[in-house]
Order: sequence, then C-alpha cells, then structure tokens
Amino acid sequence: MAGARFEDVSVEAGASRPTRTPKLAGLPNGASHLVLILMIAAVYYGAAQTGFLFAFATKQVTAIWPPTGLSLAALVLGGRRLWPGVALGAFVSNITSSEPLISALGVTVGNTLEAVLGAWALSLVPGFRPSLERMRDVLALVLGAAVGSTLVSATIGVLSLMVGGVVKGAAFGSVLRVWWLGDLGGDLLVAPVVLVFASLYADRRQDRARAALEALAAALGLALIGIVVFNSSQPLAYVMFPLVFGVALRCRQPGATLGSLALACVAVWATKIGRSQFAGDAPDSQLLQAQTFVGVLGLTAMLVAAIRTERLASDEQVAMVERKVAERTQELSAANFELEAFSYSVSHDLRAPLRAIDGFSKAVIEDYGWTKTASTCCSGFGRRASEWRS
Repeated sequence: MAGARFEDVSVEAGASRPTRTPKLAGLPNGASHLVLILMIAAVYYGAAQTGFLFAFATKQVTAIWPPTGLSLAALVLGGRRLWPGVALGAFVSNITSSEPLISALGVTVGNTLEAVLGAWALSLVPGFRPSLERMRDVLALVLGAAVGSTLVSATIGVLSLMVGGVVKGAAFGSVLRVWWLGDLGGDLLVAPVVLVFASLYADRRQDRARAALEALAAALGLALIGIVVFNSSQPLAYVMFPLVFGVALRCRQPGATLGSLALACVAVWATKIGRSQFAGDAPDSQLLQAQTFVGVLGLTAMLVAAIRTERLASDEQVAMVERKVAERTQELSAANFELEAFSYSVSHDLRAPLRAIDGFSKAVIEDYGWTKTASTCCSGFGRRASEWRS
C-alpha cells in the first residue's frame, strides 16, 4: 500500500481505524478507495501463490500462509471498508488453485471474515496501538485477533473443501490443524511487521530512517546466523533466543518483528529443502513445527520489546517529573529568598520608629508610673464608652 497517507495509526474502542480510508495522493476519494482495494487484492494474490508453494498433503491447504497477516494489517491500518480487496484476492487465489467454485466461494468467505473479525476485535481494545509498544497491544493482537479469527477461517475453509469433495471427512482434524496454525503464523509473523513499520513511518517524533536501518541490519544478521543454525545437523535452534532478545532490547519493535520474520523465512526454507532440525512424519508437520518455533520466538521477542519500550517510557516520565520538581523547587527557593529579603527590609525600616515608640513608652512610665498610667487609660476608655452609649 505504498503511497497511502495514514492519518492515524491508533485504534480507539468501538471504531475501526482510521475512520476514513487512506487517500492516495492526486486521486479523488472514490478512485483512491478502488486503487487501494486492487492493491490489497494483488498483494494478497502474490502472497497466496508463495504460500501454495509449501502445500504438500493438500494443494489448497498450506502450513505457510502470509496473506492472513497482510489482510489483517491492511484492514487495521486502512479500515474495514477495504474488505473487498481481501475478498477479491482470496477468490482469485482459490479459484486458480483447482478448487470447485463452491469451495472457492466458501474459502473466500472464511478468509475475508477472518480479516474483518480480527480488525473488529482490535477495534474493541481501548487505545490499541498498531506500533505494539505495550504488552497489552501485543496480547490483544495475539488473543483478540490471531487466535479466534484464524480458527473461524480454518473451520469455514475446511468445511468448504469437504463440500467440494477436495478433503475427505476423515482428514478434517489434520487439515484443520494445518490450516489454523498456518494462518496463525501469518498473524504472528507477518502482520506485526506491517503494523510496526506503518506506525514507524507515521511517527514524526523519532528518526525513522535510523530505526528502520537498524532493524534491517539486525534482521540480516539474524538471518545469516539462522542459515548456519537451521542447516546444522545439531539441534542449535534455541541458540537464537538470546540473539533475538538482544535485538528486541536494542531495536525494540522494528528489530523484533523484522528479525522474527527473517528467521521464519530461513527456518521454512531449511525445512523445505530437507535440512530441518524439527522432527515430523510429514513435510506439513515439519513446516508447522518450524513456524511454531519461530512464532513463539517472535511473540516472546515482541513482549520483550514492549516491556523495554514501556520501561523507557516510564523512565522518561519519571525524569520529566523530576525535572518539574527541580524547577518547582528552584522557583520556591527564589520566592523564599525574595521573602527573606522583604522581611529584612521591613524589619530594617521599622526599627527606628519602634525604637522611638519604645523610648516614649519608657518615658511615660518613668514620669507617671504604671498604676497612674493604667488608671488613666481605663478612665479614658470608660468615658469613651459612655459617650458611645449616649
């Protein structure tokens, strides 16, 4: 969806975000909407053809399905009004994969409903941020969008293939497992990359080019190490955990998501050419295990990056409060200094008059005595009171 301007990449509760379809520069609203739909359909179709390359037991069912993540990200960023693009791409992909028309229509409904339900579920999360900078955003993506919506799509898809005679009833469970986990991997590995980098592009507060280059360099480094690890005869896959966590801590969300996707590509490639470290009786099972491993690794990396980002944000807020406290303390110190200067000035100015009054009082006491002075004052007050009453 290059060239689209996303006005906002945050999702508020109860509304799909953005509320208006992103507009392509130089095109009216209607044409822009149509172009975006066609772009989504084209990207979906291309990603689907890539996924079909990894289909083994059933040509229409694959353990690797990137279109799920792409369609979810498109509807989250561009709004659920773009669902026709998902439907068009899904229909063309399925009708060209030797499926009966009834099966292609049913799978299209499931794939479209999957993206719409996922985007709708995220719109219900208060203040969801596609940048995935908080733990609740990551958990919302996994629990609110990935798990439930993919299960709906897998169920509808397998039933549609059974109606068309493509899948036998006895294979329902195994095909459903492959379909569901393949779609789930798309939401866990592909969607976060699109969401995070779209948010990075829209964020004017940070150096976007530097963050993107750091993430790209980290992903390339992880991919090179992954080529060695996943092509080794020794079980070295778990060596990647500290490396990915280090990337997540350093590059945060861009590095964690792009690095996980790069590792997934390497792991899937190594499994397809028969050098996988993941045991399995069938190629689909091996692919699922490889993708599950990288998916869990990517999810953990996203959580680590979110914790790191939240910690930095908390430290920044604490530092801001400390700066405000320091500024307020300085202001109070200045006010206290001014108050001391004023009190010193007042005491200095009143010293001479008070001395005169004190001297006069002592003279009166010495000349007239305390008793006479007191009785005179009391009689004076008595006369004044009588005048007031009269």
